[in-house]
Amino acid sequence: VGWLARKAMFERHCTELVHQICATDAATRCDKIWAILDCPTVIQIAKSVAERLNKPLSVLVWDAPELLVNSLNMDRWSASNMLNRFGKTIQYAESVGVICEQMQAAYMKQFGPKPYVILRLGVRRDMWHSTAPLANSDRFFIGFAGSITAQRPFRQLIRMLDQTNWRIHDKDVTLRLIGSRYTLDARGPQRIEYFGWRSLSETVHLLAECDMLYLPQPFEANLRPLAELSFPTKLTTYVAAGRPVLLHAPSYASITPFLNNYPLGLACNSLESDSLRRCVEQLDRLPNQTVAAAIAAARHAEFNDTVFVERFNQLIGTTIKASRPSSTLTEQVEQDA
Repeated sequence: VGWLARKAMFERHCTELVHQICATDAATRCDKIWAILDCPTVIQIAKSVAERLNKPLSVLVWDAPELLVNSLNMDRWSASNMLNRFGKTIQYAESVGVICEQMQAAYMKQFGPKPYVILRLGVRRDMWHSTAPLANSDRFFIGFAGSITAQRPFRQLIRMLDQTNWRIHDKDVTLRLIGSRYTLDARGPQRIEYFGWRSLSETVHLLAECDMLYLPQPFEANLRPLAELSFPTKLTTYVAAGRPVLLHAPSYASITPFLNNYPLGLACNSLESDSLRRCVEQLDRLPNQTVAAAIAAARHAEFNDTVFVERFNQLIGTTIKASRPSSTLTEQVEQDA
């Protein structure tokens, strides 16, 4: 039924979208088509728009498309159709923006050689917070921002805190959540601050007040493409906040080698409560100068607006005009993503 609905309605809808887009003044005057392949509709129409306008196509992939299959509960025929269309679009594109080194290597092997530009979000320097140690306190704050694409490890964090009565190193633990929606299951007393959706600057400021920032990645076998090929964009925000990061992810996750190159904190590769607790305790005692040096290096080499715009220019093969400030472009792409 889902496949028939796609054939009867979705593909016809996409055909009409292509017609509408190509009829606009912007389409007739453009030099290139740039598409972010983050939903089935864009995956379906990007190549058709470029072909109809006879313009070169550059695409950007934030997450492996298999994530869409899982999150949208797509039937196997519709999923196969979308993944096939995704592959043809990548092959047709003149250049491809990818989120991490693992995706770059995988797509080059699967779809053939072409410019694969690693493009990660950057935060303006005026939003960077100090990496100096926080003032001593009898409370220990764990920060988390964004959506939870890894439910299982996040639930395990809550379970571990419940088992320790929300105390680490004789300090009361408070979990600070910043995002649009969370589902929590309380089986006992908990200390959770929920700030809802906040702007980027507010989010960075709230995270900068935390002792540790939690970064989970999925352990489930069906979500392995997400862990292997995607890269958590919230890490950009975490690095801007200047706090140590606890990565809770399987060893094959794409962010694991990144954390080896930039030791921003510690990695826990287990879902066992004892292992997670030990990692939290070790991270609390990690030398601050080690984390501070890694944050500074990551900011300089990866997570700033200058690097973002330079790589975006590589992707589209041109130079952004001065009238379009890099900070504005960074924020616009983050909103689009």
